[in-house]
Amino acid sequence: MTDPQVWNTTKPVSKVELCARIHSMLRIKQQYNEIQSLSQLQQKTISLLEHHLQELNGNLISKLSHELKTPLTGILGAIGLLKREVNRINLNSETINDLLDILNRSSLRLETLTRKFLNYFYLELKTLERQREVGNYQFINSHCAHSTFIAECAMAIAQEMERSQDLDYRLEEIDLNISKQHLQWIAEELVENAFKFSHPQTPVTVYGKCQKGLFHLRIGNFGRGMTDEQIASIGVFIQFEREKYEQQGMGLGLVIAQKAVELYGGELTISSVYHQEIAIHLTLPLVALEQKNNLAGLLDG
Repeated sequence: MTDPQVWNTTKPVSKVELCARIHSMLRIKQQYNEIQSLSQLQQKTISLLEHHLQELNGNLISKLSHELKTPLTGILGAIGLLKREVNRINLNSETINDLLDILNRSSLRLETLTRKFLNYFYLELKTLERQREVGNYQFINSHCAHSTFIAECAMAIAQEMERSQDLDYRLEEIDLNISKQHLQWIAEELVENAFKFSHPQTPVTVYGKCQKGLFHLRIGNFGRGMTDEQIASIGVFIQFEREKYEQQGMGLGLVIAQKAVELYGGELTISSVYHQEIAIHLTLPLVALEQKNNLAGLLDG
């Protein structure tokens, strides 16, 4: 039997103190659970990054090395032949012109690859900067682009590919809250793909209009199209059916356009019927009235 004196020396329990201790233990448990959740999220993120880095590394090695070697081989081969044959009488003007054409095409291809690669990494860095911003982030431009600039880019590409008659564009004239340079990247990459993956004498459409406070742009073509699996697998240095279709590039065009659109809070989606048609739908922000007034004030000043 317990000694009664023990009961007499026991400190009485305070209800307030007990509640405080319970709340303290609950907070500790909640913090522990949050730490566990963050740790699990961190592990999942690390695993996901490792998977994407391995995939990117494999694609980078296989695709980039091939794309860079091809024009470099043409340049070095033409230069080597010129150096060997320059003092021989059988090197006529026609041969020289042919070699110069090889040098020109290879140099332009190398310049295009380098430019796309730099554009992609620029947008990656800008995306990281955006993610580090506190609160709602908006990309504000001191100089905004006009929607008709999209038509100018599209016409230039159509002429370059000798398919001006295939281009069909209808664009509502509006000021867009996006830099002219970034709008050019978006338009050129998407329109170039539309021509590249469709047949001559089939239309490439570029339609744009304002709806619900956003500029909706649709770029479509009747050509190769994509499967749902291919659309879901779009990524850096990913190309589809390359063994079936001879094509140049690193699969960066659509990724560049998508990242540029998302940088301004827009959205890019794809709808397609395989081997029939494909359309790229994207939204871009408009210049707000307040921003127009601010820009006008800057110009007047």
